[in-house]
Amino acid sequence: MDNGHEPATKADLKALKDELTEALRGTEAKLTEQFTEALRGTEAKLTEQFTEVLRDTETKLLKAFYSFAESNHKRVNDNERDAAGLKERLGTIEGRVTEIEKRLNMPPAS
Repeated sequence: MDNGHEPATKADLKALKDELTEALRGTEAKLTEQFTEALRGTEAKLTEQFTEVLRDTETKLLKAFYSFAESNHKRVNDNERDAAGLKERLGTIEGRVTEIEKRLNMPPAS
């Protein structure tokens, strides 16, 4: 294949085929390596972004739960105060009924 004007022999074609095959293998290996590196980089970025989104979501959920817990705690405290007030009033009424029973000389009902 030294002279560009002579016909190619089968050996020349085989040599060309071998050269092209080797060149393609090298190119394929380089492309595979580049593609693999690009995928690893993309995977790392996606993992980082996904982790960040998860953390943000977790933070928002915790804030919502804490807000709910605070308002629920206020409601429970209000109910406990109301119940304490009712118990106090009931105690006062029971005491007054006992005083009336004493004045009328009635034994307490069992």
